[in-house]
Amino acid sequence: MWRFSVLYIALAIAGVASADSRLDTALGGLKIGAERDGASKYDARQKLYLLCTGECDGAHLRIVLSGDTKAMMKNEGILYPGLEKWEIEERVKEFNDSHKPGKIKAETNHGVRLGMTETEVQRILGKPYRTMWSKKFQARELIYGREEVWPKVKGEKDDGSGTGMRWRNYYLFRNGRLFYIELSQDLVGGAC
Repeated sequence: MWRFSVLYIALAIAGVASADSRLDTALGGLKIGAERDGASKYDARQKLYLLCTGECDGAHLRIVLSGDTKAMMKNEGILYPGLEKWEIEERVKEFNDSHKPGKIKAETNHGVRLGMTETEVQRILGKPYRTMWSKKFQARELIYGREEVWPKVKGEKDDGSGTGMRWRNYYLFRNGRLFYIELSQDLVGGAC
């Protein structure tokens, strides 16, 4: 028990433990880890898409909010170079049809909203884990994250069910404004 306390104090001093409170866990009214596929929506009034995906029996979960459908479809692997015009049209229609019409609460649980500046987002969430330029999106990206490693039980064999959990929040800015938010939760070290 004392080792955990010493570690927690060391991480708090380094600024790592405080990152937990900055991590967004809900987007568009959906909570990461509590939602599964099928919760995707399109809000016609706001022209926003909310995408909720789960892969590998829930080992990898994501919630994405954006009005930039091309960016969302590229990130999902739906659109890529080399497709014929008819293929693109078919894929765009399928993407649009997969979203149920509905009202979207267009913010995170900490109040981050599309259209905010980088300064406004950092005022709410603090300093990001990483800042980078995304070639894929042609945008500046702030990444917040946390990883939890589960202790191995002595004498227990590895069952392939995972060794921890990783949470990441991605905030993408184009022309100085937030246009894309993605929350992800991934099982680390699992069979998938």
